[in-house]
Amino acid sequence: MKTTGQLIIGFLFSVIGILIQAFVILKVWAWYLIPFFNAPEIPYLGAIGLTIFFSFLKNKNITNENIERDWEEALSLSVVGWVYDFLILGLAAFFTMWM
Repeated sequence: MKTTGQLIIGFLFSVIGILIQAFVILKVWAWYLIPFFNAPEIPYLGAIGLTIFFSFLKNKNITNENIERDWEEALSLSVVGWVYDFLILGLAAFFTMWM
């Protein structure tokens, strides 16, 4: 059973993750889709909406084992996800320099 503090921290980590992913989508959209496909610009709220939409398309794989996973492991996986998002942003910025 999770404590209230763990639920609040989990919620905050989820919101931070969504905001980071939305920022990455916004930048990659501006760097690649607008110049190559003449796509319209999207606002930050649009990027947040795309992030939430894409999260529904991912495989959730929720089982009792995953729900009862160690709390520190769940937090570390969140941080690893953020590092991955910034890695994608860095690679996109690197390739944008060569365009």
